[in-house]
Amino acid sequence: MNIRFKLTLIICCCLLSCKSSTCKKENHQEQSSLLKDHKTVVLVNSQHNHWLLEQYGYQKWEPSEQEITIAQDILSTAIKDGIFDFLKKPVKESFHEYYKQYIPYLTKEGENVIEINAFCEILELPPAPRSTSTQWTTMDWKKEYVMVDDGGNCYWQITVSITKKTYKNLQVNGEG
Repeated sequence: MNIRFKLTLIICCCLLSCKSSTCKKENHQEQSSLLKDHKTVVLVNSQHNHWLLEQYGYQKWEPSEQEITIAQDILSTAIKDGIFDFLKKPVKESFHEYYKQYIPYLTKEGENVIEINAFCEILELPPAPRSTSTQWTTMDWKKEYVMVDDGGNCYWQITVSITKKTYKNLQVNGEG
């Protein structure tokens, strides 16, 4: 009986350890690999996520593989509906050239939403004003939200509702 108790205790500890941040980080990395696209990432801990919480009270959530598939299906519907006609090349060719950030959040009404932020190039950032370095650095788009003024159709965003299986708010940046 004593051995059973110890074995049960060890198993419980192993199961509970999966609740740690390391396990969550591994789950997020696995989730990102579910996207099967090196140009797409799910952001759940960026400054943009924190801004959504502070400004609107939107909580972050981590979408499952099925929810990512739903988001991609909703995007496919938007393509079929012709809302991406602003792209210069045929949509099927150019759509996969974009980098995409999926920013999942939960609205106050309980709706699971994913904001999709897309861009055609990764930004180079100048050195900080007080830095002695003159070297520009590549933005870490896999960790931080990319926000650009202007840039034309190289930059666009769309919101998809996983709950309602709809899309809305397509925004294309203006020309500078």
